[in-house]
Amino acid sequence: MVHTAGIISVPEPVFYFGDTEYQVDESEGYVEVQVWRTGTDLSKTATVTIRSRKTEPASAEAGIDYVGISRNLDFAPGVNMQTFRVTILDDLGQPALEGPERFELVLRMPVNAVLGEPSKTTVLINDSVSDLPKVQFKDAAYVGKENDGQITAIVYRSGDTSYKSTVRCYTRQASAQVMMDFAERPNTDDSIITFLPGEIEKPCTVTLNDDTIHEEDEDLRLVLGTPKSESPFGASIGEKNETVIKIKDGADKAIIKFGETKFSISEPKEPGQIAVVKIPVLRLGDTSKVSIVRVHTKDGSAISGEDYHPLSEEIEFKESETEHFVEVEVLYDGVREMREAFTVHLKPDENMVAETQINKAIIYIEEMNSMADVTFPSVPQVVSLLIYDDTSRATETPSPLAGYPVVCVTACNPKYSDYDKTGSICTSENINDTLTHYRWLVSAPTGPDGVTSPMREVDSNTFFTSSKMITLDSIYFQAGSRVQCAARAVNSNGDEGLELMSPIVSINIEEGLCQPRVQGAVGAEPFSAKLRYTGSEDPDHPNLIKVTVTMPHIDGMLPVISTRQLSNFELTLSPDGTRVGNHKCSNLLDYNEVKTRYGFLSDSTKNPEVIGETAPYQYSSSLRGSSTLRFYRNLNLEACLWEFESFYDMSELLTDCGGTIGTDGQVRDYSGTYTVKLIPCVSAPSQEYTIPIVCNPREPITFDLDIRFQQVSDPVAAEFSLNTQMFLLNRRGLWLSDGSMGFGEGSDVAFTEGSVVYGRVMVDPVQNLGDSFHCSIEKVFLCTGADGYVPKYNPINSEYGCLADSSSLLYRFKILDKAQPETQDPYFGNVAFNAKLAIDDPEAIALSRQPGSDGFRIDSSPLFQVAAGREWYIHAIYTVRSRDTASRGIGKRSVEHHILSHSGSVSSVGHSRQRRSVKETPVLAEDIGIENNRGTNIQHIALDRSNRKKVVEEEIHPEGAVARSPNDRGDKIGNVPIIGGIAALILAICVVIIIVVLLKRRKQSDKGAYKKSCRIQTMTAQNYHSDSSEV
Repeated sequence: MVHTAGIISVPEPVFYFGDTEYQVDESEGYVEVQVWRTGTDLSKTATVTIRSRKTEPASAEAGIDYVGISRNLDFAPGVNMQTFRVTILDDLGQPALEGPERFELVLRMPVNAVLGEPSKTTVLINDSVSDLPKVQFKDAAYVGKENDGQITAIVYRSGDTSYKSTVRCYTRQASAQVMMDFAERPNTDDSIITFLPGEIEKPCTVTLNDDTIHEEDEDLRLVLGTPKSESPFGASIGEKNETVIKIKDGADKAIIKFGETKFSISEPKEPGQIAVVKIPVLRLGDTSKVSIVRVHTKDGSAISGEDYHPLSEEIEFKESETEHFVEVEVLYDGVREMREAFTVHLKPDENMVAETQINKAIIYIEEMNSMADVTFPSVPQVVSLLIYDDTSRATETPSPLAGYPVVCVTACNPKYSDYDKTGSICTSENINDTLTHYRWLVSAPTGPDGVTSPMREVDSNTFFTSSKMITLDSIYFQAGSRVQCAARAVNSNGDEGLELMSPIVSINIEEGLCQPRVQGAVGAEPFSAKLRYTGSEDPDHPNLIKVTVTMPHIDGMLPVISTRQLSNFELTLSPDGTRVGNHKCSNLLDYNEVKTRYGFLSDSTKNPEVIGETAPYQYSSSLRGSSTLRFYRNLNLEACLWEFESFYDMSELLTDCGGTIGTDGQVRDYSGTYTVKLIPCVSAPSQEYTIPIVCNPREPITFDLDIRFQQVSDPVAAEFSLNTQMFLLNRRGLWLSDGSMGFGEGSDVAFTEGSVVYGRVMVDPVQNLGDSFHCSIEKVFLCTGADGYVPKYNPINSEYGCLADSSSLLYRFKILDKAQPETQDPYFGNVAFNAKLAIDDPEAIALSRQPGSDGFRIDSSPLFQVAAGREWYIHAIYTVRSRDTASRGIGKRSVEHHILSHSGSVSSVGHSRQRRSVKETPVLAEDIGIENNRGTNIQHIALDRSNRKKVVEEEIHPEGAVARSPNDRGDKIGNVPIIGGIAALILAICVVIIIVVLLKRRKQSDKGAYKKSCRIQTMTAQNYHSDSSEV
């Protein structure tokens, strides 16, 4: 046989473009094109050449519209698609609207493949959008003044600007109204803006209507619309098609000011004569409303009553009024002097219509011909107090350091640098340098533009500094300020001479004693304020609140502390200001101005903890003044730290300092055992913390956490507790002690089941009232809250603790009532409280007789009948009276009680207690207060359940219902023993009477009478329980 071999032909792979046409905008920069390779065998490497070429007819040109391409595209084995990019050229510098343009891409010279279809694709460059003429506003908002008459917004054109374009620019009103505030630009062809070829910016102007009425800032909108162009594709509007026009009317704002800032007048020559200075007060701007301002004078070197008549009067500017005159009368004082000065001030407009600007004017009283013929032989010099002992150093360091006083050294001062030359002249002229009069002038630092401010006289004294001393405190200047002093010579006879001015010196801007942490910034330094209770053991300030404020010192800055809001510092700091009345708890009061027991400033002029001086003349009272040193004693200059401290009692903090006592709302008790689960999650040591957390969780760790409630705020305000204390003790010895040594840990204990809770109320020992007061407990209540509620006594919020029924209380009992013990609740369930007042306990009589103290006791066992997490509270009512009035019947046994005690019978009159609404004020609460000498207090009873099995709480009362005691329930569980005992007593009496009757053979009528008596007494016993203590 002859075998013939067959050859199977496998078709080669095929190259082709992914699409026949690709579109791209000229601004996109490139176009991506896909080339595919398909076939049954793609295991070989294949290559194809890609070239670009013009279309027929020619449209897009290589090098102008795109970057020509001629490259090989290699396909690795298994690859079936490749992508390549062709760069598109955008005419950014000179955009020209060219419309759609095309070029072609073709496939050539395939290797290990053949060409398929399509082997040619067209790229369409769309240039009809990106280079389209586009108009928009240049800015989002424009601001102008009403009195400018117009505001111009700029419209900007981009894209192909070789064509003529138009757009409408029209107005839309907002708070600014058409015709009243501006002239309308309507949305018509009357508002067209035209761009000629090549123009890119055009103005759109809005005409403003200027009036004399002041208006707040107003605005309107400018909108672009209806764009047109001579280009074949038209024009468009950009994103900023609207802009806001803001109109400010500052020129019409009403302003009230003095016509001048300085006035000069000659002092009268004869006694009784008066010179009058007229000061114009002007109103500018809007005069359509009524404004009222107050003008008042303030002393400088001229003193009111001696040199001029003080003035304080109101000026009313009526409609259209623009000017008023204020007249101040200057007096003859008979003292020889050259010049004195006082100031006149404008207060703000009471109607808050006008703004006061130049609100201060200086009045100089001249007396030119009365000066003595005496003057210093040379001008004074200003140096830092740091170099007062060697003023010649001022030539080396002419700029005093900021943060320390400067001193004015006259030519007759032995510290003067040339005193060896001037001293003899001073002696011959009989100049007494200790009588020299000083004044100071200061200007603000030179601005960044090099402009210097004029020198102004420092005429504002403060409560701790003076501007008329030989030194000027550092609070009056800062780094860069210019300072000058003026000194007037006085001879030995006290006659004043001429005044000489020192050269101006500039404060050092590079060096200082205490510069801020961040240069040029103020407020970057931290500060602290602390409140601490001193306690009874503090030897100097027992039982007070210590307030400590610590803050860093910065050169030229003044530390101010006050519990009141601060405003108008010039007036606040002045000696005759409102400091004493408004800032009772502040460092703005000198020690003799403080109305509280202590203040931040004392009469000491030096800190006793600082030894020596940190800087020269730091504690010199002759140079700086005692009041200044009393303030600066709180400054640690070496550490650049202020520390102020004062002590206040609670009454001062509330009354004088403006403090308040508040809570964070209703207190809830969530005591109990809580189960806590922690889930460990393991991560690599190099793992960074992220959210969400990336780690491997493990089995959770579970443990129990017991939470016990601790009262953090007083449940009863001091005004209702009458400054008494209530203690719960677990030891009888402590209960019976006089309490003079305190109760220590015995008053903060948890009671175990079966123990006795000893309660004690006593006048606060801190009050130290001795034997002058008598305390007597009247009633004691017991309650527990529902849903974690913590009872508080606050009648303003209708909270009455345990005194009244409330849906917030789960259980409530009255366990003691001195006046009506028959109304007490002796049991909880079937467990007795065994409650007793100290006066009813023979072994505790001594406690009830202690001055200012009383007590009671109860068993703790009934309290353990509720489940863990239920917390008990004990609420006592008591009287606190002076010894001489303590015997007026307060807290005495009621008549009802004495009848029971002595005769064994009970009043037949009784009424079942009516439940009151929670919102109604209980009668008990109406009598509580200092006016009735009746107080109340609440204490939490902590129970120790660690040795007791968990109690399953029986619903003796449904949770959520209004709490009530056993006396309120229909079954009268707690009253059964009392009723049974009385019934047995009555029955025994009846039996005795029967026997006596039989023995004496009474008549049948007597027997009938005796039966009737039995029935009456039985009925009386049934009406035994009535809680008349709340009636």
